[in-house]
Amino acid sequence: MTADDSLALVRGRIRVAQIARRPGILLPLEVRYDDYSPDIPENQILRNACRLMSGLDRLDGRLQARLVHLDARLDGVSVLRRGGTAARVAGHTNG
Repeated sequence: MTADDSLALVRGRIRVAQIARRPGILLPLEVRYDDYSPDIPENQILRNACRLMSGLDRLDGRLQARLVHLDARLDGVSVLRRGGTAARVAGHTNG
């Protein structure tokens, strides 16, 4: 996600055109930066898959532990509700 913001620090690209409209005022800086969130559809699907697979009784203990570890690493990623729908994954279409 691209964000435009007024900050006291440089983050991303300085928006020179916006600064030119405020001569003599140096702070806050007008900047544009990419803000990445771990809570994206791909990670939501991955987290749910880890949870589903780790719940299987026949699963090898080491593999189950790895899945539980990966699920913990995905802390902050939403868990999809049963029967709910995930947001469309960019670049993928049905049909």
